[in-house]
Amino acid sequence: MSENQRLKELQKLLQFDNQVEFAKKLGIKQGSLSSIYTGRNRVSNNIKYKLKTMFNVNMEWFATGFGDPFQDGSQKIEGVTNGGISQIKGNNGNITITHNDFTNLLDLQKSQQELQAEWLERLKESQNQITELINLLKNK
Repeated sequence: MSENQRLKELQKLLQFDNQVEFAKKLGIKQGSLSSIYTGRNRVSNNIKYKLKTMFNVNMEWFATGFGDPFQDGSQKIEGVTNGGISQIKGNNGNITITHNDFTNLLDLQKSQQELQAEWLERLKESQNQITELINLLKNK
């Protein structure tokens, strides 16, 4: 399988419904993408760079066909807009999260819980100080 064919395979893996959508994401015209698919043009370094940075494509797989199509067996989440996820791209609709990613998420959540506990303590202390001040003012 050539790089041109692997690019076409990536379109499927990333679940782009058509060439127009995929070409737009790559910053090229649909006709240029079609020319790559048919072998008239080769995959430019610019496209390879975008595949690596935008979709976390494993460049060894892209060049040789060996290994996983995506770095660390994971895929990028596409379509994040306005703080929400409108569409998630993954293999066959499934998302792969590596053990390392999952561990990082757990560590992040643990840190957030520790910060929340610290802020709760500070709020309780502040509330106690306010109550003390109110009592002092009442006794004057």
